[in-house]
Amino acid sequence: MAIDRSALFQSLALAKLEYDDSKEEEMLKEMQKIIDFVESLDKVDVSGVKATYNGNDLTTVLREDKPVKSDVPEQLLENAPDRKDNFIQVPLLVDRQGGKA
Repeated sequence: MAIDRSALFQSLALAKLEYDDSKEEEMLKEMQKIIDFVESLDKVDVSGVKATYNGNDLTTVLREDKPVKSDVPEQLLENAPDRKDNFIQVPLLVDRQGGKA
């Protein structure tokens, strides 16, 4: 596939890139090199090569999702300096007057 001037300018417009007219010829050559390289990849025989979706073979090990009764919230509240009902009470950090931000 040959890259012409209109394809170059269309690509630049789609990418919202600014360009310098004096570098038009250089950009055409560089873009043609990229297209040629990508086309060369089509010639590579990949039959029998397993598809790769991730660069590593790690798997996620998950435990079975079972509900467990826990008293952790009560233990956390025991350490809280101030409590209100079943919550940790913290100092007010927001101005209630609604001043300018």
